[in-house]
Amino acid sequence: STIIIAPSDKTKTMLVNYGIKREIVVLPTGLDLDKFSKAKMNLELVTHYIEQGGLNPTDHVLVFVGRLAKEKSIQFIIDGIKDIAVEDENIKLVIVGSGPIEEELKHEVKSLGLSNRIVFLGRIPSENIPAVYHMADAFISASTTETQGLTYIEAMASGLPILARYDQVVSDLVIEGETGYCFVDQATLIEVATKFFNLSQEQKQ
Repeated sequence: STIIIAPSDKTKTMLVNYGIKREIVVLPTGLDLDKFSKAKMNLELVTHYIEQGGLNPTDHVLVFVGRLAKEKSIQFIIDGIKDIAVEDENIKLVIVGSGPIEEELKHEVKSLGLSNRIVFLGRIPSENIPAVYHMADAFISASTTETQGLTYIEAMASGLPILARYDQVVSDLVIEGETGYCFVDQATLIEVATKFFNLSQEQKQ
């Protein structure tokens, strides 16, 4: 069975409180979750990325952070956004990172006519990553090849709900309706995202 390594007792307690049942061992890994805290938000930097992404206050912002490679299944999310856009006119996807399929993905977005919905911010310095999480409403990933799901943990530490494609790593992190929602295919991705933003709209009103 797999154990979870937490970087601190504080994180261990947080994970236990989230209802994670696996054995958790504390081992400082250098993954400093404290810098992701909303309390440490760098408003200037957040504003910078909001402007760079051409985002509006009414936008429903999903963020993906990671290497732009085949195994991350970013294509899967892009195809989903195409259909979510029909249901939710405010949906935006911000893609952070670079990699071998970057140009291919940009081309795909252009040919689908989604350039106004999907923004590529490219690679940004790791110390600025918290700001990208802080400008979003939720973190999204369709990858099923994560070993530890570090970006999921960073996003959660930033206070973001997770929309994730179901797999083993995700099943330990995502508590349905509490820390996020899982999807298994295109149809459930659309359903989950639409439901999530409808719920968050109700909370705002």
